[in-house]
Amino acid sequence: MAVAQFYPDWTHILIIVGVVLVGRFLEGNLLSPKLVGGSIGLHPVWLIFAFFGFVGLLLAGPLAAGIGVLTRFAVARYRSSPFYTGNGPI
Repeated sequence: MAVAQFYPDWTHILIIVGVVLVGRFLEGNLLSPKLVGGSIGLHPVWLIFAFFGFVGLLLAGPLAAGIGVLTRFAVARYRSSPFYTGNGPI
């Protein structure tokens, strides 16, 4: 659209391309992980690593949430085990 509207003036075209690229970067790497991560209980960094395309967007959130739940459960079980606390037979 920018090329069709501002063709001879490359300054306006490059400004529009820059605004779109910065907006996509901020939305994809900051805003979307923060909003989606807050709704499923994951840290935004996990979601940044989990988003690989549209299929990844659909699958990675639930899969990463499941892995996070299982990991937190395993760590809690380990910390309450006799092996960790030192209260059981060795």
